[in-house]
Amino acid sequence: CASKLGSKRSEPGFSNLKKLKELAVSCCDLRSLPKALGALTQLEVLAVPLNLALGVAPDDVAFPKELKGMNSLRELHLRNCSLRRVPEFVRELSSLEKILLDNNPDLQFDAPLDYLLECCPRLSYISMPKEPGETWNPQSLAHLKAFKAKLQKKNPKAHVGFLGV
Repeated sequence: CASKLGSKRSEPGFSNLKKLKELAVSCCDLRSLPKALGALTQLEVLAVPLNLALGVAPDDVAFPKELKGMNSLRELHLRNCSLRRVPEFVRELSSLEKILLDNNPDLQFDAPLDYLLECCPRLSYISMPKEPGETWNPQSLAHLKAFKAKLQKKNPKAHVGFLGV
């Protein structure tokens, strides 16, 4: 799976999937998402859970800048991907409503998440719990609490889930 999805030879195949709405690829040991995914401008749901190698590669390798082209993406599932931070391309997903970042034990927030409120005005669901026994560092927890308060002030029905609050 990883070799087929991540190889240059298979990427042109994505250009034939312009009307694809949902794509789910899990447990494939992906080290990077194909650049050609950025051409899927009608893609609404991208789920790549349990691809632990995504968090090991540098952000610009695992999540190439071309992914910013997914203008219709409403849901992004990045559970169990060994992420250390929210991928940079998320800042360009103005249609994003839901992001799942659960079970990324090294995920930390060293700065406020206010950029998500500005970049993703439709965001109403964010989930990032850790496994039992894993904890947020005090700085990350403070940033998460502030983000939750701001998002729920903007959208009282918004759901923000993370352990520790």
